Amino acid sequence: MNWWQRVVQSWRPGPLIVDAGDSDRGRDNARYSPERYGDYAATNTAVYACSNLRAKNLAKLPLRLYKRTANGDRVEVTTGRLYDLLGSVNPFWTFSRLMRMTELSLCSYGQAFWILETGKVGRTAAQTPPVEIWWAHPSKMKVLPHPTEYIKGYVYEDNGSTMFFDKADVIWLKYDNPQDEFSGLSRISAARMAIDTASGAIRSNRAIFDAGMQMSGVIGPADKSQSLTREQAEQLGQMLERRFRGADKAHRVAVLSQPVAFTNLSLTPKDAEFLGLMQWGMREVCTVFGIPPELIGDHEHATYSNIEQAAKALWTDALIPEASFIADELTEQLVPLFGNEADSIEFDTSDIETLQEDRTEIIDQITKLVGVGVPLNRVLQELAPRFLPKGKDGYAWGDAAWLNTTVFSPVSEETMKGLEAAPPPTVLPSSEVTTPPVLPAPTASVTETTPRPK
Repeated sequence: MNWWQRVVQSWRPGPLIVDAGDSDRGRDNARYSPERYGDYAATNTAVYACSNLRAKNLAKLPLRLYKRTANGDRVEVTTGRLYDLLGSVNPFWTFSRLMRMTELSLCSYGQAFWILETGKVGRTAAQTPPVEIWWAHPSKMKVLPHPTEYIKGYVYEDNGSTMFFDKADVIWLKYDNPQDEFSGLSRISAARMAIDTASGAIRSNRAIFDAGMQMSGVIGPADKSQSLTREQAEQLGQMLERRFRGADKAHRVAVLSQPVAFTNLSLTPKDAEFLGLMQWGMREVCTVFGIPPELIGDHEHATYSNIEQAAKALWTDALIPEASFIADELTEQLVPLFGNEADSIEFDTSDIETLQEDRTEIIDQITKLVGVGVPLNRVLQELAPRFLPKGKDGYAWGDAAWLNTTVFSPVSEETMKGLEAAPPPTVLPSSEVTTPPVLPAPTASVTETTPRPK
């Protein structure tokens, strides 16, 4: 009996018990990943730039299948049904496109769904390995919780039609949500206030240029004791409308036939700091997406050095953890459907150009460490795993400690353990120590090969 079953059997109806309506209709995603979140990428440049940057870079990573052999070696799998499926997910999409849409879904909705097609009516993926993978719109797919088996299945609703899927026929990728384990927590949820504020600033700024007068305010005679006649006011208003209304006529010089006073009653774009609001909103989006602002156009403090470091941070802090998350989920949910064809799925990050260290520096570090007796396999695993034999943890001879060959010979770890376990040498008291006798030097015979000079 697992934890969930114990909870259900030991508790009366409460927050941990699955709602009957959710079990039949699906958990509502409106709170944490509503459908409108999909519009943010189309209306906010920062959201589009961040999500697109993540998606296109993840899609470049090759996917590898691995399996452990009987002797413990880890070898790459390059044949089989699972290998073929990931090479051609369906007749219309490539795996790269599937990965791009998956990451865009995760960025917008906090979850992504793959539908597995077996090609046989009435057969689920648990009974027959799937032959196709299809992306499903996250806002239209709902999870059906089960009171004892965790997930009952999935329901897809689109244009009034409803389709039910067995839990084995759907791969569910979702970000952690401490408030609701059956709904993914979208990144946009955390930044939506900043995004909406920046979007409001853009709309307000556009309204000023589209319909507003740059000289908006109250105009009256310079002499407060006088007033404009109706004809003067109409003529002055028409002249100002004609000369200043619209973005193409902004900031013109006003030439008036009589002295007037102008009182500004509205905020100018500078006073409202629209640009500052937009920059603040962009940085908030970058924060939740894990993207350094320098990589999406914020070059205010950018230099060649920090842009290079930002590119590395993008991979180490955002993309590689994301790739590991997706690979772990596929290993858990997809790999078991294909029997013993593979044990794990991983994304290969060894060829990422941004992360390639200076080879000369790496070789120098390896040489120094191996030179002081650190086994080569251990050094490569720590500093340069891409130099290891493909699919293996090291070289057969790489666990030995190679010291200076003019003094020592290779010593294996087993030998070192034996030396460490050996008792310490016996030290004699000074009274028992005797000075060894001095022996006469031996007479050496020399074989001459050349005659001595006379």
